[in-house]
Amino acid sequence: MANDESSYISKRRDYSKLVYDPTPEVIAEFLEEPFAFVAEFVTGMLADGPKQWSVTGGKIIQAALKGHVFEQVAKEVRDLRKKGKLNDDFGKSKYGYQSWVELLTIIDNERPDPDRLEALKAMFFSVNSVNATDAEKVLAYQLFQIAKQLTSSQLLLLKACYELGRAGDLRKIDQQKRDRSQGLLAASRNDWLELIQQRIGHPVRSLIERDEEKLLEFHLLSRENVLSISISDGRLSDLGDRFCRNIETYEIETSEEGKE
Repeated sequence: MANDESSYISKRRDYSKLVYDPTPEVIAEFLEEPFAFVAEFVTGMLADGPKQWSVTGGKIIQAALKGHVFEQVAKEVRDLRKKGKLNDDFGKSKYGYQSWVELLTIIDNERPDPDRLEALKAMFFSVNSVNATDAEKVLAYQLFQIAKQLTSSQLLLLKACYELGRAGDLRKIDQQKRDRSQGLLAASRNDWLELIQQRIGHPVRSLIERDEEKLLEFHLLSRENVLSISISDGRLSDLGDRFCRNIETYEIETSEEGKE
């Protein structure tokens, strides 16, 4: 009942001043609304409201989204520091300060999608983890630089490879082929592609192959050789495996179950 009443009160507020007199106070009050309400209100005004909204509407919805992401990141950093998982003085270290500045700059300028943001936060956490050695911080910072250049579909492919390696499906196919051919045949790239298609859930192989090329460029996937492909980790390289494990560790630490 409280949620219904809150929603009803929000819808009764007059935000027409956002068009005619968008003072910081009015904008701040509007951005305090739930993001779903902000999106619905702006969409309706763009469709039915005055033409002035074509100029301000997009900026306001971007500000609401950006503010939500900044709030989420700040909360996660605070919680991780309370749990003793993140260095209290990360801003004083070379890679800690730089990764923090770069993360906030990306949020401010690019508004990354949820998958890319998750990867960036995971690499930031790895750079500033209390248990990380200097060498591990350097590696994590390099992975942070890679994460900045990956798209959501490329991250989805990485995740599928990681899951494939954990499940062992490619190893099973490889063993079956070797048994039937007395060692003459092994798992192929085509076998890998078919398994990846099943895990990703779409049949567009060209998109998978395009993302595969990018991941190979960053050495996150292992290349196939003349006879077969690397099957032990779903084609992930050692760098790709570390990238995925960083994300997995971050997800565990920030999950509800991982809270103390």
